[in-house]
Amino acid sequence: RGIQSDPDLLREIDSRQFEEVVAELFREKGYEVELTKRTRDGGKDIIAISKDHFGIKLKYFIECKHYGEKNKVGVDVVRNLHGVKNTKDGPNKTIIATTSSFTADAVSFAEKEATSSWDISLADYNQLIDWIGAYGQAS
Repeated sequence: RGIQSDPDLLREIDSRQFEEVVAELFREKGYEVELTKRTRDGGKDIIAISKDHFGIKLKYFIECKHYGEKNKVGVDVVRNLHGVKNTKDGPNKTIIATTSSFTADAVSFAEKEATSSWDISLADYNQLIDWIGAYGQAS
């Protein structure tokens, strides 16, 4: 709630707190959420699972990058997470959430080189602030 009134706080918290904020955003929307251990997490910080209206499970792997405003997330991070998506018991979708933004190469990979445009989503600081702004509001 504090971040809703002062969005700059998102950049002031530490990396684990950032992961917890992102996890809570998904939890609040009804996802079953697991934060992975802090090191060697296998390319994902959060596993979020939901069921659709037919009872079919959907799994997201979410990688959180708590970067400074001018330190953009590069294409290597996007490629790595895309690779994790295609592992045994991998997710239906991957998401990279950052307190910064993405390089042009990272955006291009997500939009043009990933197997499908449904595979990966990039959530930058502005997108996260929108999500946080909607926190606590009825869906």
